[in-house]
Amino acid sequence: MEASRVLLVVGDGELPMNVILNTPWYDWLGTLGVAMILFCYFLIQIGRIDSERLAFSVVNGAGASLILVSLYYEFNFASVLIEGFWVVISLIGVVRYFYRRHQ
Repeated sequence: MEASRVLLVVGDGELPMNVILNTPWYDWLGTLGVAMILFCYFLIQIGRIDSERLAFSVVNGAGASLILVSLYYEFNFASVLIEGFWVVISLIGVVRYFYRRHQ
């Protein structure tokens, strides 16, 4: 193995460690956003949270916003479109939460 190339064994293949180490910050931010959205969806599916809770809308909106930041640097129209709608829908959820709370 070359001294300048470190490999991480993943399953049956190998992933160059430099791919992980050289991933831009905005990709890590977008990945965090994906993890936030998936985690909320998982919690809903196992009955741990209710979609009417403020945290659900806030975390989903924040996750979509982080993905949008990453898409600013690596543009993809379809992804920007879906994440943009995800932010808007999450904001509607936040507004509905406060509206219901003040009734």
